[in-house]
Amino acid sequence: MDIEKKIQKLESMRYRIKQIEFKIKELRETYMPPRSLEGIPSHSSGGSSPQERIVAKIDQLERELEELRIQAFELNEEIYAIIESIKDQKARWIVTQRFKGKAWSEIECGEYSTRHMQRIYKQTVDSLEAGEYGSGV
Repeated sequence: MDIEKKIQKLESMRYRIKQIEFKIKELRETYMPPRSLEGIPSHSSGGSSPQERIVAKIDQLERELEELRIQAFELNEEIYAIIESIKDQKARWIVTQRFKGKAWSEIECGEYSTRHMQRIYKQTVDSLEAGEYGSGV
């Protein structure tokens, strides 16, 4: 998988993490009884109570969240290792800034124009995809 696809996958994972965190918060705030009511037996007949199902769902989401966070951390480390393998300091700086989500207009790299930085970025990413880690540009 090339670096741009890894970055896209990481962004997707980060978005999913935020979705799960929101869902957990929503379940806790909207559907969980206040602490003062905990321990009161439910009067539902047969099977688990609604509260028990909500707690089970929260537990499932928390496990999924933990696994996703671990995967995102590992992918993040992998991307940084690839970026650190770039020998050319300015190319590494440009790729790092783009990885951090900065727009081209927000990146300052000496006397380089935005267009020149885009060329350096593309050349660097192309060399990374070709397996020429550390070759610089």
